[in-house]
Amino acid sequence: MIRSLTGTIDDIGENWLVVNVRGVGYLVNCPTLQNHFTEGSTVTLHTYLAVRETALDLYGFPHQTELAMFELLLGVPKVGPKSALQILCHATPSLLAEAAQKNDGVYLHKLSGIGKKTAENITQYLHSKLEHIPAAASASTD
Repeated sequence: MIRSLTGTIDDIGENWLVVNVRGVGYLVNCPTLQNHFTEGSTVTLHTYLAVRETALDLYGFPHQTELAMFELLLGVPKVGPKSALQILCHATPSLLAEAAQKNDGVYLHKLSGIGKKTAENITQYLHSKLEHIPAAASASTD
């Protein structure tokens, strides 16, 4: 399991980075737009390795709270790593926690690619999980 990477950003694309760690370039799927990454800078990413039959996909986040929310989203039926990443590209963990506390599926439904039923499932699931984690909403920062 690859849990974190620290290295130099070699390339940036839409929702991915290539992080060079001692000469090895790792393609990491991550929310790039709101994080203002720059090529040549050093970055540390908290990572999740998604193992599929045909591929190993690495997902990375600059903040531990983003990774924690990503992993929570993976617990929602019919939400895979790509969908979870898309959600986090448009919403911070604190906004997701707030929507979950209010059971506000409408907020998530406004995000591209999230249907009404899936949005409701996500908010219900997160609501049930976050209520068992003390100070989850306050710990979920941007």
